[in-house]
Amino acid sequence: MNDVSRSARVVSIFAAGLLFCTALPLFAEISYDVQCIIGDEGTCVGFRDFVEPTDVAVDASGNVLACAFASRTAFRIGAYGLITQIFDEMGAPHLTAIAAGAGGVVYVGGHYPLSDRVYRVDPNGDVEIVIFAWGGEGIPLGGLSDLAVDGTGNVWAASNVAIHRVAPDGTVTSEGDQFHPCLLPSGVAVDDENTVYVSCRSSSRAYKMTTDGTVTLLIDETGDQAGNTFEWASSVAVDHLGNAYVTGSISDNVFRIRPDGTIDEILDGGPGGTYDLEEPEHLTVDIVGNVYVTGASSSNAFRIDTDGTVTEIIDSTGDGAGRPLMRALGIAVDTSGNVYVASNENHFVFKLSPSVMAGRVPDGGASPGVPLIVTRHDESSLRLTWGSSCAATDTSYSVYRGDLGDFSSHTPLVCDTGGLAEATIATPADSSYFLVTPNNSDYEGSLGNRSDGTQRPASTAPCLIRVYGECP
Repeated sequence: MNDVSRSARVVSIFAAGLLFCTALPLFAEISYDVQCIIGDEGTCVGFRDFVEPTDVAVDASGNVLACAFASRTAFRIGAYGLITQIFDEMGAPHLTAIAAGAGGVVYVGGHYPLSDRVYRVDPNGDVEIVIFAWGGEGIPLGGLSDLAVDGTGNVWAASNVAIHRVAPDGTVTSEGDQFHPCLLPSGVAVDDENTVYVSCRSSSRAYKMTTDGTVTLLIDETGDQAGNTFEWASSVAVDHLGNAYVTGSISDNVFRIRPDGTIDEILDGGPGGTYDLEEPEHLTVDIVGNVYVTGASSSNAFRIDTDGTVTEIIDSTGDGAGRPLMRALGIAVDTSGNVYVASNENHFVFKLSPSVMAGRVPDGGASPGVPLIVTRHDESSLRLTWGSSCAATDTSYSVYRGDLGDFSSHTPLVCDTGGLAEATIATPADSSYFLVTPNNSDYEGSLGNRSDGTQRPASTAPCLIRVYGECP
């Protein structure tokens, strides 16, 4: 019996927009094309009532949502750049947060003395106040800073006083004592299990609360307890694996907290830091797990890949065409990998489109060789290329495809490439990931390791029996 000694190569792809990225991401060198997509009157795509943007979001249809503090307005930027003003209510507070709900519903809110509010904006344009000045149990809204919507339709609002929840039936409750101490809540996020994550600015802490009400402290001012402190927690985000991410706007850094409680500083900025990140105020995570963070005082934004690679994706020069980035605040990313950044002091929102349309990943790092690379072949097909197996007995390769997000859903796409280290396939209709494994006509190699280090499960209909050995 000849053992197949190479494990699978892995890459994932978002079908929409043809951005290729990775299941265990290690991108090729990537740069972004920057363009302004909305601005104040006379600038970019100008609107008279778009002054001091604070937050951005992306809905399920890929529309960009943006709200502005001074003008108290909100806009939707849709396909082909079509801009629609969706919010301009008389007496509205200064808007600080915006979030996408299901079915095209938008939630937007802000603060003003004694009149903090959160609004629901329906797709037909109807506007309803869902929190007005006071949350549940007589607790004031007080200084709204962030909004999030969970999978069951609950709206979560972080304010300077407490975390508030608006149930689908409109009932408002306030989580005043569950997160303790949590002074000046600053950010809120939810994961696929509807667990709620909260950052607390003044107490330099972050928590999570599961649906049964269990609250866990994720991080405090000691940071990673290895000398990297966490000061003035400004925002929180969570990825599909349950990793939480927080920013310290005084300590100028970003931490990752794994589900097992391990804490890692993944970006160190400020004086004496490795990167020019000052006053990080907002962060977000894409569907793969790459983290994006803005620096308010440094007027820039960074991307942190899951392998730890840190890249500055926009700096204070903005689009390089006379529109600088000044005080970067809100940041969002869509499923095609486009990043959106709010430039607060000069009233822009920038769109950063990846200009390198290919990603690659080694086969779990256990073997040498050329990684799997995906490129666009033509309008309807993709080309996959990879390096040769390290075993001379391997004579061909198998290609599998799965649904992105369910990394055990792969089924055979091509069982025998005819000995070629390449394949041309039809562009999938759905967001996908690919696995390539060598074979020797009798057996095929491993499908590679998952992120937790265990073997990726076999396909329900494998091309060949899986038997593999180690590379020399």
